[in-house]
Amino acid sequence: MRLLISFFILFFSSISAQENKINYIHFKYDISNVLFSDVEIFIGESNQQKNYYNVIVKHYKFTNQVEEKLTINSDEFNKILTQFKKIKNDDLINTFESGLDGAETSIEVGTLLYNSIKYKVWGLNKKGSKEFIKTVQMLLKIANIKIEALN
Repeated sequence: MRLLISFFILFFSSISAQENKINYIHFKYDISNVLFSDVEIFIGESNQQKNYYNVIVKHYKFTNQVEEKLTINSDEFNKILTQFKKIKNDDLINTFESGLDGAETSIEVGTLLYNSIKYKVWGLNKKGSKEFIKTVQMLLKIANIKIEALN
């Protein structure tokens, strides 16, 4: 019985120790009035290779949705995460735009236990938050995607 209780304590303490570690980065870009403009990049920990992350890129080539899979090492993942941490709320608020149509850009980082931080910006352009733009550009570079308003 003690062995079973000890096992559960160790198991749950190891899970809670990992709660603060960011496991994924999720990027989305969509222009509301342009069909086939969606771009989605998901970067998550690899189950097969330690210190590597799987990258799933979904985008359109003409009218066909394409899904590409790549891997990056933990250094590349951490560079993006470090850049993400530089984003300041005030910079995003100061560049707010409004209108009827435009692009929506979001970046979310989180843990496997559904703890996340998400920035979602409408009408983003190169004059917007410099740190947010740099983070987006790093993600687009890894995915080898060109978005004229952001690259």
